[in-house]
Amino acid sequence: MNDRTLKVGGEWLLNHDPDFLIYARSLTNWDDGTPIAEGELPAILDEVVDVAAGQGWNFEISWETLDVADVIEQYVRRKGEAAPTAEQARFFAELRSRIPDLMDWYHRDADGTPWMIVSYDFVIDDRVDATLRLDYDGQGLCGGWSPAPVTADDAVRAGDIGIDTGLRRVMWVDPGASA
Repeated sequence: MNDRTLKVGGEWLLNHDPDFLIYARSLTNWDDGTPIAEGELPAILDEVVDVAAGQGWNFEISWETLDVADVIEQYVRRKGEAAPTAEQARFFAELRSRIPDLMDWYHRDADGTPWMIVSYDFVIDDRVDATLRLDYDGQGLCGGWSPAPVTADDAVRAGDIGIDTGLRRVMWVDPGASA
């Protein structure tokens, strides 16, 4: 906006109306660190909503104070549409013993096949900055960077919603080795 960048904190609501809910009270600075005066925030957010609409998105503004810990706890409690199988419960318990802040979501395909999502949100300055997601169906694993935080309503497999689940070839070079 006017050659300035604004990082917007909120919730991406996949396949919902609105597409994104902006928590206005979490916006205090431009991306370069310049403070936003409280009086100018409504006009800035109106412009954000207009720009989003011009790109086919429906953004809404919430003036409630965002309690990130509370939001994460709500997500942890919402487990999806299905109960975990014993295998899924063991799988998740093992993962969570290593990474305590993981969240789990349980689903079933139309044919009844159980599958689950394990996600981890990277929170910076009281907003979810990035989300890693892993899908597990008892037969295999796939995952990658999610375009949005995972919610209980995201009952779509990673590959079906465009998450790049392909393997990347990584080459490690020992910086101490001579060329």
